[in-house]
Amino acid sequence: MSSYRWVVLAVYILAGIVSQVMWITFSPILPIVEEIYGVGDAEVGLLSAVFPIVFIVLALPVGYYVDRRGFRKAVLIGSAFFAVFGLLRAFATTFEALLVFQTLTAVGQPFIFNSISKLVKSWFPIEEAGLATGLGSISLFIGTIAGLSLTPALTVSTGFESMLLTYGAFAFIVLILFYLLGKEAEGGFEEEHKLREYLNVLKNRNVLILSLIAFVGVGIFTAYLTWVEPVLEEHGLDVETAGLTASAFLLGGIFGSIVIPALSDKAGKRKPFLYLCFILSAILFYAHTAVIGMGMVAAVLFILGFFFISSLPLALDLSATSVGEKFAGTANSSLWLFSQVGSVVLIVGFESMARVAGWDSTLILSAALLVVSFLLAMLLKE
Repeated sequence: MSSYRWVVLAVYILAGIVSQVMWITFSPILPIVEEIYGVGDAEVGLLSAVFPIVFIVLALPVGYYVDRRGFRKAVLIGSAFFAVFGLLRAFATTFEALLVFQTLTAVGQPFIFNSISKLVKSWFPIEEAGLATGLGSISLFIGTIAGLSLTPALTVSTGFESMLLTYGAFAFIVLILFYLLGKEAEGGFEEEHKLREYLNVLKNRNVLILSLIAFVGVGIFTAYLTWVEPVLEEHGLDVETAGLTASAFLLGGIFGSIVIPALSDKAGKRKPFLYLCFILSAILFYAHTAVIGMGMVAAVLFILGFFFISSLPLALDLSATSVGEKFAGTANSSLWLFSQVGSVVLIVGFESMARVAGWDSTLILSAALLVVSFLLAMLLKE
């Protein structure tokens, strides 16, 4: 295998970072957006909510496109949407225009997400597949951290429009870099698939089980981060320290997404590591209900993120392995589709549950759902 595979993965990681920055841009500066456009919380929330909505609509068609045309064309299309419409957000004079540009920006995300396993199966040997998928996946968490931390700083120091221009310019740079460096592996070619073959992939036993696991796992991840401030306020943290402490969850996930898949590669197995991740995550979510104070909460969240988030690259790679390189994009698209539906369902479900029983009840629910994920993982074939 050519060492150039790491260059291709590196520029893909940059595209993944752009994707998350574009999604999370407005969340940390909600009051500023409200003041500029004269809207309320619900309207600003739409700027983030359009991403999973668009993803649900496009996930399966984009997965089919990735398998037919290859990851290079897919990532270039996604990056072009980020660059063009991400930049145009800076010129939106009304909230309606901003929402339209943000919605068109969101079109790029499924092209990026659905391409990772296709890239890995094309470029990397099987003994590096887990690590490569993990490295590709951490771009999602790096981008989220970058968006949450850089957006307020850039907005305060340079202004709202300049911040959006900066992100748009960065997206254009990444588009150019991927065009120059993001090559298909030798022998890569466009493939024709029959619709029946495509549907058979979606009915694959492992793909269906892993899609249900993604519904639970990514749903919990998104819902927890959506409501992290009120959850942590019940554990003795204020608004300022809650956001900082929550970053320990993502940092743990970044390290875990490197270490756990690498160990899985060495062992040549995915299922035992999925078992480990789900059981320990269930225990840690339950333990989360009992800890108080910034230090203890941060420690629990770091360990939780290490095991919980690292299950994602394992699931993505196992789904692709189950159907082969030819249909890796389609398999991934099923997982991402279910994950976005799970995100919408659990965001609403967590808030409804908390109104009745408090935010700790959502942590107990998360633990219970991860036990269900463990039981589902036992049904997987490897």
